Amino acid sequence: MSRIQKPRLIMTIVGIVLLVAGGVVAMLYFGGVFTPRTETVEETTVPATGKSYQPALREKQAKVTELVAAGGEQSIQEAEEIVAAEIQAAEKSQNPGYIVEAKLTQTTLQTETGRANDALQTLLELEQQYANDPENLYLIYAQIAYAYKLLEDVDKSNEYLAKIPGEGFND
Repeated sequence: MSRIQKPRLIMTIVGIVLLVAGGVVAMLYFGGVFTPRTETVEETTVPATGKSYQPALREKQAKVTELVAAGGEQSIQEAEEIVAAEIQAAEKSQNPGYIVEAKLTQTTLQTETGRANDALQTLLELEQQYANDPENLYLIYAQIAYAYKLLEDVDKSNEYLAKIPGEGFND
């Protein structure tokens, strides 16, 4: 082979390899095997009343519980992010039941991770905000009682338990 033909042969081989590689990538791309990742956040609207939010919230609560059980700083941080996003969505919806349940998810996370004082502060604020909403208020009372129990203030715990009407499951 002459000197001129050798570079031409190398360039031809490189060209063929690039052409074949480009064809394979195009085939994978258009065939749906390789597609660029695009994250789409679906905007869902939650009505200002009702409980249509509950199935999705229950899934997120289960994920938070799973992350707390896994332990570790990274898992707890991920759980905190899920809860924060849920509270933001709840507040945007202006649905009182959704807001309360999302914030109760936050206080549950706090009590489960040794931050009962933080939970209690949020719960006492919720108690004031929802003083005229018995359905949500009783849920709040139950968690306040639990937070006080964790803080070893049995008298305060019992005080809030007494505010919940009925006799539990026997009612």
